[in-house]
Amino acid sequence: KRTLMFVRPEIGGDAQSAQVILKGRILEVPDEVLAGMNLNALKADGKETSLQHVLSAGQAAEVLKVLESTEGVKVVSSPTVQTADGQQAQFSVTEARTVGGEVHFLGPSIDIIPRVSRDRTSVDLTMTGQVKRAAEDAR
Repeated sequence: KRTLMFVRPEIGGDAQSAQVILKGRILEVPDEVLAGMNLNALKADGKETSLQHVLSAGQAAEVLKVLESTEGVKVVSSPTVQTADGQQAQFSVTEARTVGGEVHFLGPSIDIIPRVSRDRTSVDLTMTGQVKRAAEDAR
């Protein structure tokens, strides 16, 4: 299974202090579902990857709609957070687990820094996502 993380920004606040509401969706998707939808470009293998893919709002909505109605796809979380323009926010859906005598926080998390355009018509998102799994859960 793969973990896909989608984030949709909405601009709020006034002209002096832009606020950004970040609405996320974190999904677990079987490899065969990605392949069947011709979305293999969203797959990354290896422990560290620098994979990025930009979807328009319409494309993201359509992909989410199809994925959420597909058997085998699990919505892990639908977090929402508000932050200021340029201020980092985080989605974290982790659980504490003791592995080898040490406590680790396992699961997906995303660090997001939104930057609102001067004309307030768009938001550029810098995102760093990670999924921490126990060795027995890892692929």
